[in-house]
Amino acid sequence: MLAAEDLLSMDLESLMALEMTTASRKLQPLSRTPTAAHVITREEIRRSGSRSVPEALRLAPGVDVAQISPSQWSVSIRGFGGRYANKLLVLIDGRSIYTPTFNGVYWEQIDLPMDEIERIEVVRGPGATLWGENAVNGVINIITRHTSDVGGRVDVRTGNLDNSIDLRWGDKATENLGYRVWLKHDEAESFDAFSGSPVLDFSQFDSDCSRTSAGFRMDLEGRSGDQFTLQSGVLDLDQGQGTVFPVGTNTAGFEDIADRADVASWNLRANWTRSLSVSSEIALQLSLDKYDRKSFAFSDQRRISDLDFQHSLEAGKSHALIWGLGWSESSDRLGSQSGGLLETVPGSRRLKTKSLFLQDDITLVADKAWLMLGVKAEENDYTGVEWQPQLRGLWQPSLDWTLWASGASAARVPSRTERDSILTIGSLRPNTELNPAPLVSVTNTVGQTGFDRERMTAWEIGVRNQITKKLSFDLALYYHDYDELREGEQQLPKLENSQIVVDFLVRNTASGSVSGAEFYLDWTPKDDWRVQLALNHLSFNLKPQEQPNLFQNLNLPALHSGFSPSYQASLRIGWTPQPDLDLDVWIRAVDSLPIDLIQFEQADSSVPAYQTLDARVAWRPSPSLEISLTGKNLLEEEHLEFLAEFWSSPRLVSRSLLATATYQF
Repeated sequence: MLAAEDLLSMDLESLMALEMTTASRKLQPLSRTPTAAHVITREEIRRSGSRSVPEALRLAPGVDVAQISPSQWSVSIRGFGGRYANKLLVLIDGRSIYTPTFNGVYWEQIDLPMDEIERIEVVRGPGATLWGENAVNGVINIITRHTSDVGGRVDVRTGNLDNSIDLRWGDKATENLGYRVWLKHDEAESFDAFSGSPVLDFSQFDSDCSRTSAGFRMDLEGRSGDQFTLQSGVLDLDQGQGTVFPVGTNTAGFEDIADRADVASWNLRANWTRSLSVSSEIALQLSLDKYDRKSFAFSDQRRISDLDFQHSLEAGKSHALIWGLGWSESSDRLGSQSGGLLETVPGSRRLKTKSLFLQDDITLVADKAWLMLGVKAEENDYTGVEWQPQLRGLWQPSLDWTLWASGASAARVPSRTERDSILTIGSLRPNTELNPAPLVSVTNTVGQTGFDRERMTAWEIGVRNQITKKLSFDLALYYHDYDELREGEQQLPKLENSQIVVDFLVRNTASGSVSGAEFYLDWTPKDDWRVQLALNHLSFNLKPQEQPNLFQNLNLPALHSGFSPSYQASLRIGWTPQPDLDLDVWIRAVDSLPIDLIQFEQADSSVPAYQTLDARVAWRPSPSLEISLTGKNLLEEEHLEFLAEFWSSPRLVSRSLLATATYQF
């Protein structure tokens, strides 16, 4: 573990030499990575006071993170954000945690103790050539710690919004076998309700959350150089998520449900690596995931098995090859607890995916220029074989400069609900501006067996420069071209059970582009100071299909591809005035977020622009004890960050204070 003063005193040449595996499936320095990438270190996570993985992801430039409730988040890269965002692949130690139910991530089901994380590797832009389906706009890989760090640790946190305790113990069973076990429990208080709807009162809904999780990891170093890792985790989650239930049984058009989600999950990962020679290595990984999620809105039971093999080798002096095979099987059972909010036919389905990839890292000029060629062929049960190629180049004219450019293609395959489900996502009161008819109007999205994959082609250029040993910057420019994006094709209204029913068929009829720039500056003016500035700007140019709009100004976010702010800015300042004392300040500014929400009967609602200030002070009276106080969102009592696509009641993110005591033994 890096001591606090060590991270601040590291020269930027050492920081640029931080290694990552996600960008190329092999360990290499960040400076040799021909893509927009960032590594969030364990020490940065600690000093930020982040209490969850989504919070920690705010440390990376170009990542859009918005909090919806104490446990629900919107996380995306380069646009298309949402509670059910579907263009970002998230991994834990290379194990995919996305769900084929909606091709996204239940972020509240990631409940690792933050100290278990060694680093978080973030790749902005497509990573499908190496990681496969749905690695469209980016890949996030959460790397956990090796068991070589032994001993015990206790973290106790208490504050006005949440309380938690983490327990960990690690030791060596033999000289070559290490293990670690951990237990975590946290309780989060409910956020205040958003009062922006003219027809709904969300104050009755609770958004509190109670989670208990446990896990273990074992690492074995074999006599012949083999490395074997076995790890597992379990989670029990009780989550308040007041549901806006759209029904037509009353003139209001809504029923307010104090809903709760009950989740039980389990996972297992086994990884074996063998060095065949100094230039050849093979790795085999098996992962199993199981979760059972029940709420008023719907039930989601899923089992996932994944097997991955890869072989890296050198072919002559100029070619570094890596190839691999993958197989995955997912079985589910989807249903509606309420008897009408979600209808899925068939109720259960088994999906298989097979893949083969090959990548060649070619040295054009020794220590100066490289070319990376790669392609992945992936067969799935929905769209058949998808080809996902990439071409990347990197040039280092000197030790201080890195220039790179890339072109890549990626595909997002259909999710289970887009193919097989009918979702009731909204309803409108009669005799209103949005629904002038005398009957309640109910809106459904209707999945289609013909819904195909979404395709994206990305063009990127970037530059990294270490101006001095104390100042460096990273700039990436990108243009993403999207084709066959998801959109709802509006059908003629029909009369059913004294209601007007409007169906939107899920189609691949939209297209468009997203372009932007991501800038990151790292400066250590003195050995005990560090300043990090991140700026992000993106521009949407989406082109929906022209079709008659039966309700004026009505936009259905569940049918479109997500929402993200046009700009974001982050400034972090860390100071270690003496070895046992840390002071950190973090300022963020986020642009407004226009979202049209049928469920609140507001055709032009939006999330206003906001600014936040976080601060943390930590004191270490002894090498084994740290006491810290963290304040979040200090500029205002509460603010709105996101409005979920459908069903959930919106929440205001509150100011919080948290005291933490950490003891290591």
